[in-house]
Amino acid sequence: MKTKFLLLVTIAFFLFGCKAKQKDEIPQLTWLEVESIPESFGGISKGVSAAFTGILDGNLIVAGGCNFPGVTAAEGGKKVYYRDILMLDGSEWKKIGELPEEVAYGVSVVTDDKLIFVGGQNVKPLKSVYVLSFENDTLRLDTLPSLPVGIENASGALHNNRIYVAGGNVDGNPSSDVWSFDLLNSKHWTKEMPLPVEGGLVQPVLVSQLHENSSGEKKLNGAKLKLSSSMQQLYLFGGFTPASGSRPAIVNQDVWEGYYGPKEGWVKSEKPFPSNVLHSSLSGGAGVAIQDSLILLLGGVNRQIFEDALNRNYYLSTSKDTDTDTLTNRLRTEAAEYLLHPVEWYRFNDEVWLYNVNRKEWKSIGNFPQAALAGASVASNGKEIYIVNGEIKPGIRTPKIWKITF
Repeated sequence: MKTKFLLLVTIAFFLFGCKAKQKDEIPQLTWLEVESIPESFGGISKGVSAAFTGILDGNLIVAGGCNFPGVTAAEGGKKVYYRDILMLDGSEWKKIGELPEEVAYGVSVVTDDKLIFVGGQNVKPLKSVYVLSFENDTLRLDTLPSLPVGIENASGALHNNRIYVAGGNVDGNPSSDVWSFDLLNSKHWTKEMPLPVEGGLVQPVLVSQLHENSSGEKKLNGAKLKLSSSMQQLYLFGGFTPASGSRPAIVNQDVWEGYYGPKEGWVKSEKPFPSNVLHSSLSGGAGVAIQDSLILLLGGVNRQIFEDALNRNYYLSTSKDTDTDTLTNRLRTEAAEYLLHPVEWYRFNDEVWLYNVNRKEWKSIGNFPQAALAGASVASNGKEIYIVNGEIKPGIRTPKIWKITF
């Protein structure tokens, strides 16, 4: 009996050691450019940002989104919103339906057999919640109870059978609110513990991932066994707080851990995003839970450049409004030229990162030029990740779509 017990303990430690080693390994990313949306689909083929996305029945779905298909934003062009629901079937794009209205800047959530699209905006913030599924190979479009407020530029995640939506603009105002909807037993949205961020948090990244909690040791027949338990937690990255009153705008580099269940609230991680000397950020970026305890994060704007742009009106309001004021003239010139620089000038984040939720550690996977995007839409099925369009500079979208395997 003793020999059998020692053998079991040895096997347990061997398996634990293999698992730990596997978690430490940095996955090798393979990038494959897939078929772009063809010109026959109109303006949406020029590339969009902030579209709804997801993988349904093994196929990539892209719905809505917005762009400047004719005259660019720098030349005063009008932003166009879309309602098309498109599907990549193998290497062929098909239009399989339409949303009831044009929309972008909403939240996409994926369940086993459904895509859920929450909020967004067109000419106004939206409260609508749409559910897409296939029934006998035919697209079915349903709804869930509407949000109590219009929410756009927020982030969301499926967490313990509930949809969570955090931050963004609520009825046009920056917000730190968190809302949830129980997919198993609910008829309305619930307001949860808010993010502890004064002034709101727009365009954050929210991801649900399994966290391992150590709960001490136990002695069994003289051997010490490490006890642990696991639970799903929410992790929030990036985003920005707009200027307000006497406070300038700030791009968030903190990581917030969200707890809902036996204990509730948000705790700031002691390991913020390592922006280093390049001043990169995850604001406008994307995140995906992969493997055990790891979150892959990519994209985002340059913190310094974006904060300067956000704060120009704030600084102008506090400076002297005279032709001889050097600061005022400089700020006005910078504002007028902001959209006119080449892509490289904006220094969007091209570094892909891993965040280990157990160890609160960051590791760089490397620099990938194709990841230097803001407002790209991301879809994942756990085996591959699709990166759909997004901005390569303010106002300019790319039509490229990438598939990452790891």
